[in-house]
Amino acid sequence: MPFINERLEANRESIEQNRAASGPVRASRFRFEPDAVMSRLRKNIVGQDDALVAMESMLVRVKADIPPAEKHRWPGRCPDCHGIHAGAGES
Repeated sequence: MPFINERLEANRESIEQNRAASGPVRASRFRFEPDAVMSRLRKNIVGQDDALVAMESMLVRVKADIPPAEKHRWPGRCPDCHGIHAGAGES
């Protein structure tokens, strides 16, 4: 059935073009580019490779608006094993 295959391919191409033209699905509320920030930091900070890697990871997470893992935990859960223990989370 060459006709249906041609239609399917044309439909896929149309969908891809529309996605590309529409830009990012969700725009970040932040106006910095992690690559640009890291470039400047790497020029000025020497000998702190671990700190730069951690900073880059944090900048990418912030730009994507992903909260830290601690924010996802339920109250009363053990931070080490994520299990519920008696008295955990009580204040």
